[in-house]
Parts: sequence; C-alpha cells; structure tokens
Amino acid sequence: DIGPRDLPAAIRRVRTLRSTTAHFSVLADGRVRDCRVVQSSGDPMLDDLTCGLIEDRFRYAPARDARGRPVEDIMGYRQEWWMERRR
Repeated sequence: DIGPRDLPAAIRRVRTLRSTTAHFSVLADGRVRDCRVVQSSGDPMLDDLTCGLIEDRFRYAPARDARGRPVEDIMGYRQEWWMERRR
C-alpha cells in the first residue's frame, strides 16, 4: 500500500494533486522488479519514490502458463498523490 504518509514533508506542503503511472515485471515468485515510469507526475522525486515503493512493497500471485506454472508478467499501476488540507 502507498499512501499520503509516504510523501516527503517538502511535497506534502505543496498540496497539489499529481499522479505517476508505472509498468513493472512481476516475477514467478510474485516479487516486483524493473519498475519504470510511463507517465510522469512531473516531479522526478515522486516518480522515483513511486517505483521504489512498488518494488519494495508490492507482491502478487504470479501469472500462470497453460500448464499452471508461475511465469513472469508485466503489470501497470497508477499512483495518485495528494494531501487534503486539515480543517
């Protein structure tokens, strides 16, 4: 899971909506690697943070071939970054 608490303090102060779209490989063991940004948020720090968190935290049930064996697959994910103002 990725959420507002993952944002660095400097970004939290900006209070703008941004999103990063990434593609990555899901290995046969369900782990993630090779994250790459396919649509930038416009902020390289947010893009790098998104891919780093995806690779560190995300785990999947792997794809299976016709014989039921786990195989590598490509997935996509879009992270919306925002902070709501406190009232």
